[in-house]
Amino acid sequence: MSGAESVAVAAASYDWTLHHKLDTGLNADSVEWCMLDGYEHLLACGLYQLKEIPDEPSRRLGALLLYDVRANDSNCSSVSCNEVHRIENIEGVLDLKWFPHLIEGNPSLVVARADGTCCVYSFQFQQPDIVSSKIVACASVAEQGLSLSVDISSSSTADSPIVLTTTSDGNVVWLHGRKSDDASTASLVLTETARWKAHGFEAWYAIFDIQDPTKVYSGGDDGFFKAWSMLEESVQPVKTVRYDVGLCAMQFRPGHPEQLALGGYGEVVWLFDTASSLKKPLSQIDVGGGVWRIKWNQSDPSYLATATMYNGFHLLGLSENLEFSILLHFDNHTENSLGYGIGWQKGLLRDTDKGSDHAEKSRARGGKSLLATCSFYDHCLQIWSTPVAG
Repeated sequence: MSGAESVAVAAASYDWTLHHKLDTGLNADSVEWCMLDGYEHLLACGLYQLKEIPDEPSRRLGALLLYDVRANDSNCSSVSCNEVHRIENIEGVLDLKWFPHLIEGNPSLVVARADGTCCVYSFQFQQPDIVSSKIVACASVAEQGLSLSVDISSSSTADSPIVLTTTSDGNVVWLHGRKSDDASTASLVLTETARWKAHGFEAWYAIFDIQDPTKVYSGGDDGFFKAWSMLEESVQPVKTVRYDVGLCAMQFRPGHPEQLALGGYGEVVWLFDTASSLKKPLSQIDVGGGVWRIKWNQSDPSYLATATMYNGFHLLGLSENLEFSILLHFDNHTENSLGYGIGWQKGLLRDTDKGSDHAEKSRARGGKSLLATCSFYDHCLQIWSTPVAG
């Protein structure tokens, strides 16, 4: 169902306005806005649902949904949302990321799938509302398990993608792409550069270091947070910290390449300085639910969004002295759902963005941010706006 009328609600220090509420059919677990110039209106949503049939092997159903989402002005007084493409009858989608460059002139998604593959989907636009898609690359990373997450190295190019993925059997896999010699098959070939047993159980998430493409960070269901070096012939852990909960969310702070936000099954978001100790955080805050995903605002790194599994979604503010505060709690998903996906639509800051106080900066802009959230069990995608980081 799509919300034709906006619904405004006050929460924490800021309010939010609901623009669209959509039934995705299958359970929704990931959302990503495209950050490429000219494609900021594209929103991808990944679906995953386990279907159990008596006396038959269970199936992990999935789909990819692509939306065109546009606000008519900076205040988001009217927001349109149109589904422009749907890829169905695929294996369940666990994670997805937009590739930071056009591939063959087209925006592309890197997708972690439940059949243990990491695939790259390219979207071709004949007209704004006429879209086709194809797989331009695919690699098997887990023969008996699931591919759980994807990250893309900042050193990737359109012809040479460098991708990191994790698996349900605890592995981290480094993939390097190149142009295919056979144009009749996939456009790119993803080759496994390295694979290592990083965690005792599920390796929920791994990311490249922003400054050093030979360094990787991973978090797992075993509660370990690890930093890895690829400089040697064999991958070696350079830092290891054990937590009491599984770790499944991490992202570097834009403009601050040594600051990493981390979350997991506990109810805490941490901020670490990766150049020093991974044991003592620079800051932390309790958000009241397990943290499945973390997304910094790419235009203003003093704002952080969290998909907080059992407690909806949160927008956090980070002060100049690195203290977190809860600015907004979005709890419009149903009671028994799990908050799994959140993302900011790309926005541009203006010269009027002055001051260190979050409320002062929002008033100065006179605009709003547009966000998308999705949840498990109620198979729901919602698009809403808020004055936070407008």
